[in-house]
Amino acid sequence: MARCERLDGCPFFKNLEHLPMTAEHLAAAYCNGDNTGCARLWVVANGILPPDDLFPNERDRALRILAEAGRPPTAVFHIARSGKREANH
Repeated sequence: MARCERLDGCPFFKNLEHLPMTAEHLAAAYCNGDNTGCARLWVVANGILPPDDLFPNERDRALRILAEAGRPPTAVFHIARSGKREANH
């Protein structure tokens, strides 16, 4: 997978400008390459704007956000290599 298209404007990373090494580590793990594990992307893929303080690794919190919004918490979205989102129940 390519670099996340949302990275440049991501409010989460804007809030980490004072912690550049932390931001670099998280971006390398969740935004550059395979970003299917990113909790922020899970929320966005369900049409919900994630809170600015949602960490990419807070998948449990992302599932709670989806459940509170009435979205099935078991519906996790994977981004296929083609760039299309596929629901995995």
